[in-house]
Amino acid sequence: MGLLDGKTAIVTGAARGIGKAIALKFAAEGANIAFTDLVIDENAEKTRVELEAMGVKAKGYASNAANFEDTAKVVEEIHKDFGRIDILVNNAGITRDGLMMRMSEQQWDMVINVNLKSAFNFIHACTPVMMRQKAGSIINMASVVGVHGNAGQANYAASKAGMIALAKSIAQELGSRGIRANAIAPGFILTDMTAALSDEVRAEWAKKIPLRRGGTPEDVANIATFLASDMSSYVSGQVIQVNIDPDKVEVDFYDEAPKQYKNYILDIDGILVMNPVYLIWSKLIRASKKDLTDIKWLLSIPQLTDEELSEGMDDLGLKKSEIALLESLL
Repeated sequence: MGLLDGKTAIVTGAARGIGKAIALKFAAEGANIAFTDLVIDENAEKTRVELEAMGVKAKGYASNAANFEDTAKVVEEIHKDFGRIDILVNNAGITRDGLMMRMSEQQWDMVINVNLKSAFNFIHACTPVMMRQKAGSIINMASVVGVHGNAGQANYAASKAGMIALAKSIAQELGSRGIRANAIAPGFILTDMTAALSDEVRAEWAKKIPLRRGGTPEDVANIATFLASDMSSYVSGQVIQVNIDPDKVEVDFYDEAPKQYKNYILDIDGILVMNPVYLIWSKLIRASKKDLTDIKWLLSIPQLTDEELSEGMDDLGLKKSEIALLESLL
């Protein structure tokens, strides 16, 4: 007998990554799965097949989670198809990283809409169903940066902090109706994104983590299963951080940076950040498959705006062939 037998779960952004791991774990515990993504593509169909192979009912729904009316229609369709909604996992999310002084309104709005507004949309649509059932578990997928903040991710951190506060508020509003709400704040999780990092970088991160390893999507899925099940029937309004406290992770960018690249590091109010011009050049280095040992400390490359891209090309005096190569990357 599974922990979630007879329950129906909605998992947003579940075609891949952490969302998919949660959907698979829920199915393994007996839950029927309605999962959403912006489009139901080949990856989504593969997810559906994997879920159905576990003997549960599963269906994918194309959904623009940031659209209020679209979300209401999708939830209505899911309720009609499955008959009930017991669990909601708000997992849909994106990043559009950049320094506050360079961040565009579009970058801010996109992240807040997809990450935070989508959670509001789904909670708003699902709570009437859960209230009639007098039971339900809502799980917001936040992040440790929503707890501690992170330079270069003001929009993402704000959206994740909002999801934490949203879960705490819903817990207080709807607890008397038998509805629980909690948040999960993953730290360094081994996904397709972190797989692009070098072995050396991942090893350095592992040294900063008490368990000496990065977390896996399955680790996050196990926490979600606990919060979705009756094992956590007296747990609500809580935030569970998974594996890493960024306050204890010190990455000395400047000290570890090769000498020839130190001019590309900016010191803004005591926070060391990467100059977008250097980020562009690092992409060219990667594209040309040159030796990367001297930039192995580069942990991530924020997405660039068109304005930053144009500015960087001008500053670097790139040749037409290099510009074409760069544009093929972005």
